[in-house]
Amino acid sequence: VRPNPAHDVVTISSQMPSAAEVVADLVSSSGQTVAHQLLQTSLGYSEHQFSIEGIPAGIYILSLKTNYGTVHHLNIVIEH
Repeated sequence: VRPNPAHDVVTISSQMPSAAEVVADLVSSSGQTVAHQLLQTSLGYSEHQFSIEGIPAGIYILSLKTNYGTVHHLNIVIEH
């Protein structure tokens, strides 16, 4: 995920063994989901844009869950 810290958009890069649906949730420190996006990835390398425009500055967790059950949690810093 880049850039980090981010301002308006983050780019999510992935290397997938097969096509997959990925649910991307941006979660605040209080546990509230503040942004949600469904990503369709393809076999191999993929990049997706995730808009964070209008989300207050702070530290968030980007939770990425595939339809295969894989979960990744990444810290994201939002600055404006």
